[in-house]
Amino acid sequence: MCPWTAGFVSVEETMNVGVEIARQLEMAATGAPWHGEPLSEVLDGIDLAVATARPIAGAHTIWELVLHLISIQRLVLARCSGERAPFVEEESWSASGPASPDEWCDACACLLDGEEKTAAAARAFTEESLDAPVAKDSDRGVDLLLGHLQHGLYHTGQIALLRKAAEA
Repeated sequence: MCPWTAGFVSVEETMNVGVEIARQLEMAATGAPWHGEPLSEVLDGIDLAVATARPIAGAHTIWELVLHLISIQRLVLARCSGERAPFVEEESWSASGPASPDEWCDACACLLDGEEKTAAAARAFTEESLDAPVAKDSDRGVDLLLGHLQHGLYHTGQIALLRKAAEA
């Protein structure tokens, strides 16, 4: 240790990583992340027409992205419970649109509720279990949770851009 840092405690020595990941998941979903609006604000006020619009040819709709996020969220929660839930690309995307504004609202609520559950799952990990595979032949807990966070942020940005394009 360098003499000028003697006495300092590193972040790693004081931080519970599962709790910090949970905090980051919550900030990304409903808090005040430094990168911009949280998912809840990006989705707030989107109506059915905007959710199903395809303002960029060949791109997914907001509806499709929300259903994809829910699908991956369920996969992550299953793996956090120790299930060896396989990822199947074609099952994680839906081409159909919502049947009603209520179905759209329900999907948004389901997504945000699932983020709360994912944050709770992150808090339940111990330091040791974060470094171990969550299921046989699976990712380590820390990689699964951080990957989920990164994936959600990526698609939140896409939703924000699609919303701007559809509302323009």
